[in-house]
Amino acid sequence: MKHAEFHLSQLQLIAYELAGLQGFAPDLNECLINLGLRQDAVRVLDAEFTTNMGMLCTTLSIIGTEHKVDSNWRFSQFGILYIVDDRKEFELSSVDGSKVTLNHTEFSLAIGIMACRENLIGALIQGFKNPFRMSLFYQNVLLHCLKSLDESCVNEVKVLDFLNKHKRKEFIEHEPYFNQYLSMEV
Repeated sequence: MKHAEFHLSQLQLIAYELAGLQGFAPDLNECLINLGLRQDAVRVLDAEFTTNMGMLCTTLSIIGTEHKVDSNWRFSQFGILYIVDDRKEFELSSVDGSKVTLNHTEFSLAIGIMACRENLIGALIQGFKNPFRMSLFYQNVLLHCLKSLDESCVNEVKVLDFLNKHKRKEFIEHEPYFNQYLSMEV
C-alpha cells in the first residue's frame, strides 16, 4: 500500500492472507472482523481482550514516551488497532537508553504488538487458552500489517529491531512452543 497520506485505519487485510497466519481459526477471524465493526464480539471473544489491549497500549505509550503520550486507542473499521493522536512522530525510549523515532503507523503497530505480547504472557501465566489464542493471532495480524505496508509508510527493519530489543524473557522462553499451546485442551 502506497503512502499518499496513508493512515493505518485505512488498511484492510486480505482474508485469504489471514488464514495462513499462526493462530488463525475461523472464530478468531470472525472476532477480528467484529472488533472493527463493533458487532457482538463478546460471543466470540471475552471482552477482556479488547479492554486489556486499550489499557496496555495506553500504558505502554505512556512508559515508552516518558509520559509525553497518553492518547486513546481505537480499532479501525477493519479491526486494526491504532493510536488516536495527530502527531506524525513519536519518540520512544529503548531499554538500552537510546531513543527511537517512529511515525504514527510504526508506533501504532509496535505498541499494539507489544501489548499482544503482554497479553500472551498473562494468559500463559494464568492458563487461559482463549486470550492466548486471540493475542497470538492478533500479534501475527499486526506483524502481517507491518510486512504488507510499503516502505514509504513504515520502516519494517526499525520496528522489528525495536520489538526484538523489547521481547520479555517470559515471551522468549515460550515462543518456540506456541504451536503446541494452540493444540492444548482447554
